[in-house]
Amino acid sequence: MPFVDGTSQCPLPFLIDDDGHLTDVINPLFEPWIQQDQMVLSWITSSLSPPVMHVIVKCVSAAEAWTTLQERYAPSSHNHVIQLRGELLNLRRGDLSISDFLDKINNLADQLALSGAPMFDANLIATILNNVGPLYENIVAFIQARETPISYAALEALLLNAERRHLTFPLTEDTSLPSMTAMVANRGRSGGRSGGARGGGRTGFLPRPHGSAAGHS
Repeated sequence: MPFVDGTSQCPLPFLIDDDGHLTDVINPLFEPWIQQDQMVLSWITSSLSPPVMHVIVKCVSAAEAWTTLQERYAPSSHNHVIQLRGELLNLRRGDLSISDFLDKINNLADQLALSGAPMFDANLIATILNNVGPLYENIVAFIQARETPISYAALEALLLNAERRHLTFPLTEDTSLPSMTAMVANRGRSGGRSGGARGGGRTGFLPRPHGSAAGHS
């Protein structure tokens, strides 16, 4: 993109006359260019997780932000990419809140993307579902029972909303989707899917190993 790689240069704010002298006539190309550049900068900023976003918080143009990110992350070696992937795929929620857990995943995913080795959403979703813990088991069942894969953004919003509910109404089990257990049971009895909703209903993410959520709060 021209605004990102610097090939589109910011026009002078004022026009230059035939003799090469700067005039006081406003350049009509200046303001539209600034608006487009700020739009691209906003897009870059909004696509980053908070831990990565702070790296470009002082950047005033899209090109400056992109160059800063490249200098910070692009030189990553192949071994570093392997390390980041390992950290992401082996990440465990443990005692982390859902929001902190998702922040860690987003941070690692951003670093991989900036290093030229982005992770598929399906892998990110699998990591999340395998580690959210028993408190969110009904949400996991809901995702696995879907006919179509859930998007990463939708899953993130669903979990964050459930966490807010748990903080407001502390419970020992997930009731954010009260009808889900019955729905999954009905699907299993109907014979429409072999193995029940936990088996054949999975689409768009990796299988969930038994006991992966044990010990999580």
